[in-house]
This record gives sequence, structure tokens and C-alpha cells, in this order.
Amino acid sequence: MPDGPQTDEEPATGERLTRTRWSVGLAAFVIGMNVTMMNVAVADLRASFPDARFTTIGWVVSAYTIVFGAVLVPAGRLADRIGRRTVYMAGLAAFATGSVIAGCSPVLWLLVIGRVAQGVGAACLAPSAMALLLDATPARERAAATSFYAGAAALGTASGPSLGALLIDASSWRAAFFLGLPVVLVAYLLGQRSLPRSAPLRGGALPDLLGSVLVMAAVVGVSFGIGQGRPWGWTHPGVVGGFVAAAVLVPLFVQRCRTHPSPVMAVGLFRQRSFAGANGAALMVGTAIGGASLAGVLFLRDVWGYSLVGAGFGALPASLAAIAVARPVGRLGVRFGEVAVGVPGATGIALSVLWYRALVDADANYWLGYFPGNLLMGVGVAAVLPMLATAVVRGLGSDQFSLASATNRTFLQLGNGIGIAAVVAFIGATTGPEALADYRQAWLALGVVALVGAAAVAAIGRAREAEPVAAPSSTSPLPSPAPEPSA
Repeated sequence: MPDGPQTDEEPATGERLTRTRWSVGLAAFVIGMNVTMMNVAVADLRASFPDARFTTIGWVVSAYTIVFGAVLVPAGRLADRIGRRTVYMAGLAAFATGSVIAGCSPVLWLLVIGRVAQGVGAACLAPSAMALLLDATPARERAAATSFYAGAAALGTASGPSLGALLIDASSWRAAFFLGLPVVLVAYLLGQRSLPRSAPLRGGALPDLLGSVLVMAAVVGVSFGIGQGRPWGWTHPGVVGGFVAAAVLVPLFVQRCRTHPSPVMAVGLFRQRSFAGANGAALMVGTAIGGASLAGVLFLRDVWGYSLVGAGFGALPASLAAIAVARPVGRLGVRFGEVAVGVPGATGIALSVLWYRALVDADANYWLGYFPGNLLMGVGVAAVLPMLATAVVRGLGSDQFSLASATNRTFLQLGNGIGIAAVVAFIGATTGPEALADYRQAWLALGVVALVGAAAVAAIGRAREAEPVAAPSSTSPLPSPAPEPSA
């Protein structure tokens, strides 16, 4: 990704800088919150749409993360091309519009469209928000600003299930969509008065939106095939068609990226083993995290019979643990390297779901059965995600940091969507103790995927000495903050 437009203004100070920080911080909060909030809404959605298949309801959860991941890089390029403030404000408007559509939807397909609009809005917000914050912040304060942004995103992710559960329990799933509206409105009003304006880039190609459509369609094909494989049968024409469509679209997408002047992904960077390994690991780890997050809440609710609020708060320790260990884990990464910390992190995610597979049964035992695995998940997420964000830019020039970081986030989000589809396929609509066997199959599959992710992280290390390590540049417009926990 190019260095991007330079701000026409000096860094902000005082009240204006405070307003800018709160605007982008609120945007980061609402993005993170919507990654996890819908996990607790599934039971209420089932009640509202009793005739809908469970696999169809699963798209309400996964549509947001799939679209978010696919549109992220083009949105960042568009922000550089036409102005970060413009894209940021448009992202807030798109997110608010999607929230209203989803919250008012009388039918399920319109609800999914609302989630798609939310995903587009989040993809516009994520890269432009961080760039605007750094534009407005004096150089000596940028590290603190980045930490503030990452903390706001982590807080949103951590609070999503519990806030969502409280609202849904008091009202319905519709209230969960309206929760973000006042947050977005405040972010918009603060941003109008404070965000710096940047000079758009002149010339150059527009971002490849068709490439985004191709990668979205490919992931939807895979997710559809996985999700419908169990209820329809793996040889059903629709299931086979989903996988075939993905197999056709992926090469088309790669070719598109090779020939387009402003591609969704810089496929040439995959010749770097660290880049390829970090993105492969992000896809695998993202699959495990996305699937485990949904499975955990559903298990507490549907098998152990927890209340909606109980299930929402029951999943909270993972996010709190991730926040608590983020700083010391970062120090370990600096001292010992990405592989030394990332491999145990990915392995911790695998051990978390395998703990459930081996030790959790139909009799509720939260503190000895569920809590240790949930805690281990949070620590694993905090250990592996920042290491992948660091490893993906190893050996690259500072002008490539932004694109590499956004690509890594894309693989992580697409993995989340695939993991959600896999869990929906494994557990189906069965509830109660008889569903335990289905959950155990899902946990086993997610554990294997996470171990593959750990192997991908380990493979990064074998290329370390052969690659120069590029020093981060403070002028790169979209440096990657520590990824917010997704557990």
C-alpha cells in the first residue's frame, strides 16, 4: 500500500486531539463489539425465525466478519486515494445504516444484508481510523495513541457477549443492533469537529472492488459447502457446487491480483516465507478462534442450560485474560521473537478446545470444566495474534507494512467466518445433553486446525535468518496495532 496522502494540517493538540481520540476510539470499540455480540443472539434468532434452518441463521454471525475481511484492503486503499476522513465518515454512515436495517428486519435475508452493510462500514473504519489518529497525534505521543486504539478495540470485543446478553435478555436481538447507534453518532459528531483533512492522492488506479467480490464469493462458497454438508449430504449438488465455485474463484482472484494495479492482495509477497506463513497461520488460527467463540456460547446456553446472560458472562474470562496478558506477552515477543511466543500461543488455542473435547461433559461444571479452557483460549489469542502481525512484515520495506498488515487481518477475519460455518455444520440444531457428541466433534476439528496454525507459525522461524528484518517506520500511514482479541 502506498504511503498515502499527507495531512494538510499540523498534528492536533489539546481539546481537538482529545475529540479525535474519542471518535476513533469509539469506532474501534463498536467494531470489536460487533465481532462477538451476535454469538449470544443465536438462540433468540431461532425463536424469531422458527422456520429458518440453523445454517441460514449462521450467516447472521458470519456475514459481518467475511465482508469485513474481504473489503478491508480496498477500503484502506480508497482512504489513501480520496481522503481518510471521507472514508471514515462514510464507514460510520454505512455501519449505522446496516444496524438500522438489521434491527428492523422482518425477514432473515434482510437481516443478513444489514450485517453485510455493517461489515462494509467496519472495513472502511478500521484502516482510516488508525491513520487519522496518527495524523492528528504528535510523533512523540503516537505509541500511546496506538495503545489507546488497541485498548478500545479489545474492550469492545471483550464486552460484546455480556452487553449483548443483557440487552437481548431485557428486550430482543433487535436491541443488540441498536446498541451501537449512539456510539456511532457520538463518534460522527466528534469526528466532524476534530478529524484532520488529508490531500487525496492524484492519479493511480482505484482499489480493486471486483477482487473483493471474488474473494468474498470464494469464502461464501466454502462456508456454504461446509455449512450445508451435514444437513444436505456431502454429495448434494448444492454442496459440491459451493466447493467447485470456490475452487474456480480462487485462481481467478489470484490472477486478478497479479494484473490489477491496485490489488486486494499483493500476491508477490507470498514468495516471502514469513509473509506466507503468517497469513496461513492467521487463516488457521482465525478459523479456530471464530468457531470456538461461537461454540462456547452455544454450549453454555443449549447444553448446560445457562441463561442468556449467564452464557454471555461465562465467555468473558477469555477476553479479560487476553487483555491482561497482552503487554507482558508483547515484551516476550520483543525479547525472544515471534515464533517463540506465537507457537505456544497457537498451541494454547488448540489445547483450549481439546480441553473441552476431553474434559467437558453434559453435567455443568463451569469452574473445573469450562473456565480453564476459556482462560487458556484468551492467553493463546493474546500470544499468537500480535506475533503474526509482527511476523507478516518481517523482511518487507516500510512502504509495504500497511498492505501486509491489512492482508494478515483479512486472512484472520476470513478464517473467523469459515470457523463459524464449520461449527454450525457440526452442531446443527440439536440442543440438550444429546448435542454433546456434536460439540466434541467440533472441538476436535478446531483443535486440529489450531495445531496446523501452530505449525505454520513454526515454519516462519526457519526463514528468519535468510530474511532481513525491516525496521518499522513511524511515517507508515496504517501501522498495525496489536490485533484485538477475538475470543
